[in-house]
Amino acid sequence: MAISLKAIENAAKANKNEVPTREAVAKAVRELKDFKGITGNFTFNNIGDPEKALYFVIQVKSPDPAKWSENEVVQTLEIAPPK
Repeated sequence: MAISLKAIENAAKANKNEVPTREAVAKAVRELKDFKGITGNFTFNNIGDPEKALYFVIQVKSPDPAKWSENEVVQTLEIAPPK
């Protein structure tokens, strides 16, 4: 959400503090570089995908939702998104 808000802010500033268009906000997202978010820093490519994304491999201990807190992250991968 913070990424969206920052993009809206940047697009509005570029539009003389007027309400930006959807296209202007999408462009502003793609122009974000090293945005510091709660889960790390983000830079986006020209189609709006993160240059690197986090993927989590989770070992499910039980199908019972009441026991999902027992699930375990066994690996974290930071790789480029698929093309």
